[in-house]
Amino acid sequence: MSTQKAGVALNLTIGQRVRHHDYKGQRVTGVVQSLSIEDGRLMAGISLDEPIVIPARSDDEREIRLYNQHVFAVELAPFDERDELIGELAAHLFAMLIHRGPDAKAPDQRLLDAGYAALAKVKAFRDSRGGAAPIACPV
Repeated sequence: MSTQKAGVALNLTIGQRVRHHDYKGQRVTGVVQSLSIEDGRLMAGISLDEPIVIPARSDDEREIRLYNQHVFAVELAPFDERDELIGELAAHLFAMLIHRGPDAKAPDQRLLDAGYAALAKVKAFRDSRGGAAPIACPV
C-alpha cells in the first residue's frame, strides 16, 4: 500500500537555464547560480540574461537594473531554446500569411499552403507540450 503526499516535484540544477515572470508579468530567462533553503522553502539565485529595468518614478530617482534574482524555486520553469525558436518561426509564418495580397499568384499559393502546414505542425508540437511553446498566432 502506498500513500501519496501533496507537494511539488522540482528538478533544478546549478547551471540550468530557466524562465519565470518579472514584476510586470513579462517572461525573463536566466541561469541558476545557487540553490538554498530558507524558512523551509527552496530558493534559487538566478543570473538573468537581460536585466529587469524598473523605471525611475521621478526626476530625483534613477532607474533600477536587476541582473540577479533570488526567487522561490517553484516559480521557475526549465527553459528550452527550442520553444523560443518555434515561437519565432510561427510568428514569422503568421506574419507572412496575413500580409498575403488579393493578387496572389499560383506560386504564392503553394508557399501559403506550406506556411499553413508548418503552422499546423507548430500547433501540434505546442499542444503536445501542454501549450509550452510561445505561439503568437491564432492556429
